[in-house]
Amino acid sequence: MRGGGVSMFVNNNLKHDVTEEKCLNYNHYLWIHVENYKLDVGVVYRKPDQGDVNSFLETLSQQLNNRKRALIFGDFNINLLTKNRATVIYKEVIQESGYEILNKIDEKYCTRETATTKSIIDHVCSNIKQNKFHVAIIETPMSDHKQIYIEMKRYHQEPLQKVSYQAVDYNLLYNTISQYQSSNFEHTYSILEEKLVNCIKYSKITKYKILNPPRKNWINNTIISHINNRNKLWNAHKRNPDDTNKKDLFINKRNEVTDYIQKTKSKYYFKAFIDCKNQPTKMWELINSLSQNKLKGNNTPKKIQMQNGQTTDDENEICECFNNFFVSVGPILASQVPQKYHPCI
Repeated sequence: MRGGGVSMFVNNNLKHDVTEEKCLNYNHYLWIHVENYKLDVGVVYRKPDQGDVNSFLETLSQQLNNRKRALIFGDFNINLLTKNRATVIYKEVIQESGYEILNKIDEKYCTRETATTKSIIDHVCSNIKQNKFHVAIIETPMSDHKQIYIEMKRYHQEPLQKVSYQAVDYNLLYNTISQYQSSNFEHTYSILEEKLVNCIKYSKITKYKILNPPRKNWINNTIISHINNRNKLWNAHKRNPDDTNKKDLFINKRNEVTDYIQKTKSKYYFKAFIDCKNQPTKMWELINSLSQNKLKGNNTPKKIQMQNGQTTDDENEICECFNNFFVSVGPILASQVPQKYHPCI
């Protein structure tokens, strides 16, 4: 039986952990997290001539959506040069997960070549935006597949915003007030307010605090508690990286928290859409808010099915479809209203 498998070689200078390793229906998945770059790297092998592509893509989609910054390589045995059903669905899953195929879709950049065929069945994808990748296809005597070489810019995490504010140093305030001595007790109370104001003014110091990103509406106290518990397990694992029990506890808790967050978020937005029923303004506000939270640069749909049944991915045609719809929707709806409800003119 033809089979496969995946492996990954990582430089010892890079701090990394294996975060997921799975084999389902002869399909292999391996993920690591590289701490230095805050990057998840995955490798995938899909068994060729496999009829059920949907189960493979379902597992792949779940893994892609669980990663914030990721690169994924693999022998997918899905030829990007063809337009069959498996290729179309695969491209849709990659795109809907917020990823982009970095291969150049051209026979000149095929990853496997025989005397009669050329194919691109080895792919590299990423959800990292605003990063210029350099991808090259390299000949190798090690395999009948060519190698994929990729370079990317080093990750510089955007720092949280820091703001300054004035606060009272109460020790300094106490000492300042103590220095005010008055022998004229008849006038002490009359100037008490002035003295207090001046003392507070001279006792102020500048402090700084970090502004955390705004909390999403679906983040509740239970999620925060789970995240805090996960962070405690992470700190325990970080202090004792060789302790496999602490590492397993952290990984299990992390996966549990991720799953709980996804379910809570799905329930929240499902209810939000139900509440917007028959309220188009609120519905569009919700859709826009969801679109703006994505990593994509704009809110334009990637593709749309036109009235003639054809599908287009051209942005101008998509905009024209929306314009035609909103221009003609009034008369169409009016024509569907029974005649007895039409106003008499």
